[in-house]
Amino acid sequence: MEDFLKNLKEQVDAFSNVNLEWSTKFQTLPDWDSLALLTVMAFVASEYKAPLKGFEILECDTIADIWQRVEEKRKK
Repeated sequence: MEDFLKNLKEQVDAFSNVNLEWSTKFQTLPDWDSLALLTVMAFVASEYKAPLKGFEILECDTIADIWQRVEEKRKK
């Protein structure tokens, strides 16, 4: 689970210069944009075998919410 934060920070440019925490409201970050969204989608699909659609990520408020969606997809 902690690897998820570390890997997001490494993989998503919008998160690289941020103190990323579970409570981070990622959509309010200055560098959050459509490219960041696509990168998160690709990252969770390839690394966690949890393909999330864009709207599923956009419905999330925090990084913890994304992780919860990933876990839900992995259980299916």
